[in-house]
Amino acid sequence: MTPTFFEYTFATPALRDLVRSAWSVSYTSASGPMPGVIAPDAHVEFVFQTGAPCTMLTGGTTGERSSPRAMIFGLRHGALQLKAAGDNSIIGVRVPPAVASVILRQPLRECWDQPVALRDLIGPEADELLDRIAETPPRELGAILESWLLARLSDWGAEESRNLDLQHALMWRVAGEPVSVLAEDVGVTLRTLRRY
Repeated sequence: MTPTFFEYTFATPALRDLVRSAWSVSYTSASGPMPGVIAPDAHVEFVFQTGAPCTMLTGGTTGERSSPRAMIFGLRHGALQLKAAGDNSIIGVRVPPAVASVILRQPLRECWDQPVALRDLIGPEADELLDRIAETPPRELGAILESWLLARLSDWGAEESRNLDLQHALMWRVAGEPVSVLAEDVGVTLRTLRRY
């Protein structure tokens, strides 16, 4: 059986601006070897698995370990290598770090460069969300994800938008551009930008 891939587009325009991508891939053990990669590219990936959790290898880690069924993974460069361990569906939502902080309602300091179980960050809500995802056909998962994200992002406001703009400016601007030009472009003082 060939793996089945879906990409989701959210109905809420504001959410489409905050989420870089949402996707799922389903496969069976009959699909053959299914090496997968989660590569957030300076973003944070929320990853949900509804079947046999994969084993994972991270850049500097030796050995393999089982991945949490619901986890986040944030990484500047590189990838989290996943190896299939049986029938599974993997669902991912990629967001900028400023968005992930609001979703988690906490800073990301302890959640960078390593997979972290979502349950450790948001409690039993992670298990409840995973149960809903597991009960939903792949083509309909976008609505479940959208509803959850909208609820978690209900506190999004001007301050969060400014933080997102600053992150975009700092992470994806051309190298060598003067900091003063960058500060002017995002509408903050040079001191604020340096502090950020």
